[in-house]
Amino acid sequence: MASGSKTTAVHFTLIFFVMLSVILGVVSYMYFDEDKALRAESSQAKADRDTSKSAFNKKQKDLDDLKKTIGYEQKKIGNESNPADGTVRKAIAETQGKYGKSTEKLTLAQAFVKLSQNLDTVIKERDSSFAQLGGAKTQMVTLRRQYDISVQREMAAKKKAEEDLARVQLSKDEAIRTMRKEVDEANAENSKLRYEKNQMADEHNKLMAQANERIDRLKSTNNRLLEIIEKTRKNTPDPADGLIRLVDNVNRLVWINLGEADNLPKRLTLSVYSKNSGGVGQGTHDIKASIEVTRTLGPHLAECKIREDDILRPITKGDLVYTPAWSSGVKERFSFVGLIDLDGDKKYELDRKQLQHIIADANAEIGGQVDNQGVFEGKNIDVNTKFLVVGHIPSPTDFPEVEKQNQAKEIQRNLKKMREQARERGVRVISLKDFLAYMGHVPSRRLWLPGEDVPWQLKSGAHSTGVNQTIGNRVSSGTNSAIYSKSKRLKQPKSSGQTSKLFK
Repeated sequence: MASGSKTTAVHFTLIFFVMLSVILGVVSYMYFDEDKALRAESSQAKADRDTSKSAFNKKQKDLDDLKKTIGYEQKKIGNESNPADGTVRKAIAETQGKYGKSTEKLTLAQAFVKLSQNLDTVIKERDSSFAQLGGAKTQMVTLRRQYDISVQREMAAKKKAEEDLARVQLSKDEAIRTMRKEVDEANAENSKLRYEKNQMADEHNKLMAQANERIDRLKSTNNRLLEIIEKTRKNTPDPADGLIRLVDNVNRLVWINLGEADNLPKRLTLSVYSKNSGGVGQGTHDIKASIEVTRTLGPHLAECKIREDDILRPITKGDLVYTPAWSSGVKERFSFVGLIDLDGDKKYELDRKQLQHIIADANAEIGGQVDNQGVFEGKNIDVNTKFLVVGHIPSPTDFPEVEKQNQAKEIQRNLKKMREQARERGVRVISLKDFLAYMGHVPSRRLWLPGEDVPWQLKSGAHSTGVNQTIGNRVSSGTNSAIYSKSKRLKQPKSSGQTSKLFK
């Protein structure tokens, strides 16, 4: 048993080694065959590499020969769209940009053709220029010949001119001697005339001094005469325009002896004077009322409404009526200077326009005036000017603004000038207040605006509450009656039933 088991182990071992040897032999054969194939492929690849290298070297040599041929031997060819510096394409592009800008986008072959064409064109232009140059040379020779002829002519003319100049110089010297003689004679005559002129100037100055002295005496005499005329005018009242024919105190109407035949305009205002007064237009103290023409009733009859009167001096039949702004058949003319304020509200521009309407309604005219800025406009004062009316004359110290101060100075300057004109022409100077009073002007109702600080004057016809008491301050207190209180129910005021002691 033991011997049989040992034999079996040997057998298995032998079989294992035999199988292993067979397997190793097969594997070795297979690897040897594959190595042989790989060696054959390696030999073929080496042969192909040598062939490719030989072809590459040939191409590289051809490329280098081409670079030498075109003159660009840079190592790299460069990208076609954006070649880098140091490449063949970059060098070609720079050369084309420098020497052939019109061939930048062309190939070298196209660039050579283009440059060849340009060269042919330049050669043709050169030949044409040479031909033109030859013609110019021929023309220059002709011009040179003409120039030489002209020079010869000029030289001949110059020689002749020099000869003429010598003759003229001789004549000039003779003329200068003659002229100097005439100048000396003229100087002598001028000295004589200057002496006579000085004598005449002395005589003229003497006559002017005498004339100025006489003018001064005449001015002094004229001033005395003007003073006498002014005194006589003050003592001689102006003629009244008409008189009161009938009075209706109930309806506050009067009738005057002026009408259609007198060309009496409607809305004309007149001042009323007592029939026993010394005259009209000499002062406002004689004025007792103001009336306004409402309608004309006949050739010498007109109806007027009473605009303002004095209950202490009622209008009576025979009283005189007067206005300086209107005369029958005559268009009166006035000049104005200063600020115009008709109702004390200091709205000078509006009041000036209103005054212009008043003057126009009276069929009168404004000859010349100085506006609120101190600018004179219109005509100067002449003998046809009836009055120089002076309004409010502002002082430069009244205004903080420089512009307003300058305007006030201009108004004062024009006032002085117009007063002098009025004095020289015998024109009466009155204030705006007197002028409006003579016209019978009554200020319109004023509209109070919040913030106004202008005092309110009561009507000139208002009276004190007590009988025979002195009329005091006319400024309203501004206090409303208790009737107009804030209560929504307004009660009718009732009498106490007691009579005032003043009427007992």
